[in-house]
Parts: sequence; C-alpha cells; structure tokens
Amino acid sequence: MKRWSVWRVLLICLLGQMTGAFSQEPSESEVDQNQIIFPAIVGTADMELLLPMHLSVSPQVKIGQITMEMTFPSPQLAFVRVELVYQAEKVGAQVSLEEIEPGKVHVTIAVPEDGKEALSGEGIASLVFRVAEEIEPMPLNVVMENIEMKSLNGQPLEVLQESEAVIHIVSPELYPLISCFFFMH
Repeated sequence: MKRWSVWRVLLICLLGQMTGAFSQEPSESEVDQNQIIFPAIVGTADMELLLPMHLSVSPQVKIGQITMEMTFPSPQLAFVRVELVYQAEKVGAQVSLEEIEPGKVHVTIAVPEDGKEALSGEGIASLVFRVAEEIEPMPLNVVMENIEMKSLNGQPLEVLQESEAVIHIVSPELYPLISCFFFMH
C-alpha cells in the first residue's frame, strides 16, 4: 500500500488547479472585453518574481497610455519595479510610479505625446516583486483596479475591468518539482 504524504497531495492539487486555469477557453463575452491578463506564477520565500502583464484588447484600439492602481499584500510582497517588454520600449514607452500607501502603487505606462506607434496589445510589461524572507506557503493576490486607457491622441478609451493575478508561494522543497513540471510540458 502506498502512503501519500501531505506534500504530494498539495502538489497534485496545485498542479491540477494551475493546468486547469491554463487550459480553459475564454468565453465570447470575455474575449470582447478589454482586460489585463496575468498568468499564475509560482515562487518561494525570499525570491524575486516577474509577473508578466498582457492586454486583451480589440485590434482597432490604439493605446497611448494606461494607468492603474495596483494593490498587493505588503508584508508578504515588496514591489520592486516595472520592466517594459521590448515592444513597449520600441515605441518609447515610459513608466511612472507613485506609492499611494504601503501595498498600493499607482502605475502609468505611456508612449511620448508625439509618439506615432501605440502600445502593443500583447505584452506591455512585467511587474517585479520580492517575496518576504519568512512566509508560509499560500496564494497571494495582486489586484489592478481603477484602470484607465487613453488613445494615441489623448482621448479616453473604454475603461478596462478590474484584473487579478495569483502568485502561489510554495515551500522550497516543492519549487524544483513544479518548475520541472512546467519545463517538461
């Protein structure tokens, strides 16, 4: 008879949830809505994590600026910086940050006022966080709210819906197994 350890059961549950989230097809109403999309990511204590940020917008939308308020669990996560992806750097996009309070940052990503090219709808930036040194394995949520967009000529565009990212913090013993699973698939 095989004995299942608690760690094996937790690993199987976590992997099942994560593969299920990646395999779900969006409904037609979700595809039509403008939204920020984040993948679920996995990390351990005292680790720097990159959380990729993508926009799902209709092709005719030409974004010149996007602003949002990012809320995250402050003692468990420390916000480090925003890294623009190549497509955003290519159009001259700039990032401005303002800390509203611990655990809440106002982020603006914009092309120059005289910019001719819009932000790409695919990838825009990666949010970089530092996980606390001593933290129990748990899921942590990063929420984007009060999201606003402007076109290249400065006109307000349809407001995006609130978006949420989940960062799964696991024990250091499980992290190599999870990384290996995603590398192999």
